[in-house]
Amino acid sequence: MVVSGYCFRTRDTVQILLWTQLIDKLEEALLWTGATKGRAPELLRLAREFFEDGTRSTTHILAVNEANELIEIACLWQQQISQFPGLLDRIRNSISKGPVLSDQEVPDSQGKHPRNLYFNYYVGGCLLGAGFDVLCVDGITRTDTHDLAPSDVVLRWDSRTVRIECKRPQTPTGLKRCLRDAARQLEDEVPGYGIAAVECSHLVRPRGTILRGPSADEAWGRLDQRVHRDVMPIVTETSRPSILGALVVARSPAAIEAGRSRVLLPSGHPVRSFRIFSISSWTVWVSGDTRLGAFLKETETRLDSFLATLAQPGYL
Repeated sequence: MVVSGYCFRTRDTVQILLWTQLIDKLEEALLWTGATKGRAPELLRLAREFFEDGTRSTTHILAVNEANELIEIACLWQQQISQFPGLLDRIRNSISKGPVLSDQEVPDSQGKHPRNLYFNYYVGGCLLGAGFDVLCVDGITRTDTHDLAPSDVVLRWDSRTVRIECKRPQTPTGLKRCLRDAARQLEDEVPGYGIAAVECSHLVRPRGTILRGPSADEAWGRLDQRVHRDVMPIVTETSRPSILGALVVARSPAAIEAGRSRVLLPSGHPVRSFRIFSISSWTVWVSGDTRLGAFLKETETRLDSFLATLAQPGYL
């Protein structure tokens, strides 16, 4: 069944910080979370090698991109975490366990579970930063909230309870299964419908690859195009009536050419310099059901404004 609907698009293009800034900010983020073992300290080690030793392997570029994500999660939650008792411990666990890089995960294995939870915190943090009245994240309710059946993210909008189930599929088949699971979870709780949030980076960026292009805008356009080509048809065809919309997120590091030197390589080509960006594509999809159509339109507007702020160097 093809579900009628329409999409809004928004974006988050963050240039990776200068090495002194990124290392300092990453150390601050790890100090705040208390993460002392596992993948978070390993990302710090790889980031140091990238900036201090000039190591430019694909592994190091991917690591710097994921280090930027850890800095973002600290920025999103540092001022709000006291309202959600126990959430900091869960954030610490989510950035400590599992493979160092998401590209090292085995599709459909339990090894990706910590990053699945991390996506809950990212979506909840972005919605909170965008000004929404977030009541619950990953089953942890806000201190002034009681008697609320938990979901991955729950917020109040226009006197309504809006439930969001977050999924992080690794394959097209996994995406279909995740949407079915999200629908069942939404149907089990009042009001019986809600939103699916889907992180689909591995569906649009082959493992071990980096987006390349002459500009960040062009790279973002390519990422967004892949989302609408490879992901959105599955979302619209698989969604059940209980899913009234979806937040579809994809992220990729991008190497953007910054200049060419007069110095030539042995191949005869000029030496080129690059800047590394962390690029996200957010697509807000609205089903044919209009019960949450106004909410999703407002979500697009608020996220577009907030993500633009998040992308400014002063924010990070």
